[in-house]
Amino acid sequence: MRSILCFVRKRNRLESMKAENVLYTQMTKIRIATKNDLETLLEFEQKLIAHERPHDSTLKQTGKIHYYDLPMLMESDNSEVFVADLKGEIAGTGYGVIEDNKSKYAEPKYGYIGFIVVKDEFRRQGIGDKILKHLLKWFKERDVFEAMLKVYDTNEGAVNLYEKLGFEKGLVEMKINLREE
Repeated sequence: MRSILCFVRKRNRLESMKAENVLYTQMTKIRIATKNDLETLLEFEQKLIAHERPHDSTLKQTGKIHYYDLPMLMESDNSEVFVADLKGEIAGTGYGVIEDNKSKYAEPKYGYIGFIVVKDEFRRQGIGDKILKHLLKWFKERDVFEAMLKVYDTNEGAVNLYEKLGFEKGLVEMKINLREE
C-alpha cells in the first residue's frame, strides 16, 4: 500500500511539472534582442564559456574571453539575435546568421545557428525548442533552406534536442594541441 501511495505522489508531481512546463512554454515570447538585453546576453555568454571550457582544451582556461560580437550580430542585415522572454525575464537566447554556401553545395545559402543558451532554472521546459523553431522559421522566411550548428558531442542534452528537431550529425571536427606533446 505504501509503495502505491509513493507511486501516486510521484506521478502527481510529474504531471504537475509537465503542466508547469507547458505553461512556461506558452508564456514565453520569442522576440528580437535589443541593446537593453546586451548585459544579460554577455552574462549568458560567460556562463556558456564556463560550461564549455572543460570540453575544449584549446580555449583559454582562465580570464574573460568572448565567442561572439553580439552588437554586430544584432545590427547586421544577415543575422538576428533572439531572446526567450518569460514575463520580462530573459530565459534563453540564440542567434542565426545567413551565410553564402560554397558552390559545391545544392543550396546557395545556409543558416548558421549559435549561442543557444537556456537559463538553468528554465531548462527542459521547451524553451530551447521554441528558440530553435523560431530561428528555423526565420531562415525559411528569408528563403534559406539549410541550417547548421556546432555542438560538443559530450553535450548530450543539446545533441538530443537538435536531433529531435531533425538535425543530423555530419562532419566531425577534430583538434590536437601540439604544445602538450
